[in-house]
Amino acid sequence: SEKVDAVVEKARREIASNMTTYGMKQNIRKLFDELRDLLQNAIEITAETSRLVKAIHKKFKDEYGFEEIEPKLFSIKPYQVELEMIFEEGEIFRSSTKTAMTEQSVVIHNLYSTLISKARDVIRQAHEDASAWGNTALTPLMQQIKDHKKQIENRLQMLRKINESTDNVAENIAHLQAEVEPLKRQRDELNMMIRGMRLDAYSADSN
Repeated sequence: SEKVDAVVEKARREIASNMTTYGMKQNIRKLFDELRDLLQNAIEITAETSRLVKAIHKKFKDEYGFEEIEPKLFSIKPYQVELEMIFEEGEIFRSSTKTAMTEQSVVIHNLYSTLISKARDVIRQAHEDASAWGNTALTPLMQQIKDHKKQIENRLQMLRKINESTDNVAENIAHLQAEVEPLKRQRDELNMMIRGMRLDAYSADSN
């Protein structure tokens, strides 16, 4: 959203500094092109994140035998459709005779209070929703690791409560402790992946 604000404010200055109607209209077109580029960038980032999420799920299923979960993917399409409609309105506004005949300061005010304001809101919402999705995309997988680890640790605790310190119990404890280690590694591996994807609002606890 900071990028959006920077583009919008820079364009406002450029539009205001133009002394001709033609120049003003060209700068309005440039603004919409730059906003479209920002959206395209968001689409590419979201698509790449979706690919990573699917790949991580597949890795944990194939390598560790995790239950197959179809990850919930984020669709930026609704925002794209909404923005394209705003851009179409913008092109009509930019090309209209009324815009050409209106005082520059009024044109800028009308443009920014309606179309640019709406476009900015859509892009900001898309960014917020994509971030929220990204930060929970791997939650089910992390939960599987936690649940499995908890089951083993509960069994360990029960065995430790058994007063009879027989070789058999000690052997079981050693076996369960050995089972916990790969889970810790899986959790650490997933945490590294989450950090690598910059989805660090959600990570496993360190226990």
